[in-house]
Amino acid sequence: LENLDANNFWRAAPLIVAAAVGYLALLLAVGVVQRFYLTREVWRMIAVSIAVSRPDAVDGVAARGEAANARGEGLAHGLDVAGL
Repeated sequence: LENLDANNFWRAAPLIVAAAVGYLALLLAVGVVQRFYLTREVWRMIAVSIAVSRPDAVDGVAARGEAANARGEGLAHGLDVAGL
């Protein structure tokens, strides 16, 4: 820590920024690989394995009730954030 002065910090700043950008790029790449190879494959296997029997039974299905709004939906609603 005794060698950490302003001059050394500014020489190391580009390396710190490059490391941070590289870390974020790695996280993005891991997320893409996870979504493409794991999640997509699971849903593909589920979709392929579905068999619909009696598709004519859904002819009488109709939506009822009022449409839900997006306010308070999702994670914030589940955690009761800001009273939503």
